Amino acid sequence: MFFSVQQVVSTARYQGPAWWQIALRFTLLPLGLTAPFGTTILGWIAVSQIRRSAGRLCGLGLAVFDGLLFPLAMLGGFIAWLWHWVFVDVLRASLLAPGTELSAMERMFVVNANGLAALGGSVTALIVSFLIIRAVWRAVNDSPTPKPVGPPLEK
Repeated sequence: MFFSVQQVVSTARYQGPAWWQIALRFTLLPLGLTAPFGTTILGWIAVSQIRRSAGRLCGLGLAVFDGLLFPLAMLGGFIAWLWHWVFVDVLRASLLAPGTELSAMERMFVVNANGLAALGGSVTALIVSFLIIRAVWRAVNDSPTPKPVGPPLEK
């Protein structure tokens, strides 16, 4: 068997992005980056207006969902990154130090570090999100006690 190496010279020159790619980059990219902030702010504005409407407007659950979606997604991403850092970068690296003999349990941990990090991050994010959603829903849905209408009762 003989192998040969041949150099390929390209005659095409890269001329950069087309005009429509530049137009999309300067219109859609800023909109996509600011959309999470806008939807969160509009969700909380809707919550305040629904609460102020005294029952004339509905959709409080959807407004709370809209206000919490992106903040909880960012929190979940941070929790996932934190678990990955702890399991993969810190613990697995310390177990794989040169000159250490691993037990069967430590080998299982080293092999499955990414899966354990994903499982821990998912469970932690679900628990934290549930606790935050429950507290926010109770705070938002808490209605003040109605004031009596009419003249005061005589004793």
